[in-house]
Amino acid sequence: MNEQALDYKMQGFAMMGIEKFDKAVELFSKSIEIEQNSDVYMDLGNAYASMSEYDKAVDAFSKALLLDPDNGEILFNIGCVYLLQERLKKAARATARPR
Repeated sequence: MNEQALDYKMQGFAMMGIEKFDKAVELFSKSIEIEQNSDVYMDLGNAYASMSEYDKAVDAFSKALLLDPDNGEILFNIGCVYLLQERLKKAARATARPR
């Protein structure tokens, strides 16, 4: 990962720890502008979910999934957001894997 992108990611992660989610979103977004990374999109999604901005959270998790389609944690996070929205059928579909 690019050094500047990593620095923004780590600063964003620190902001999550002190519940400054809006600042975390800003920092994760700066990281993504430099280099798209599924982990940073997941961090961004978690920041949005922490602010109850669920549609933005799902969007960020979906972008992470495009970069890392076999990552079950991303599917889990999408399902959790749908559960927070009480969209149970959508949560079940988001986490189901075709066999």
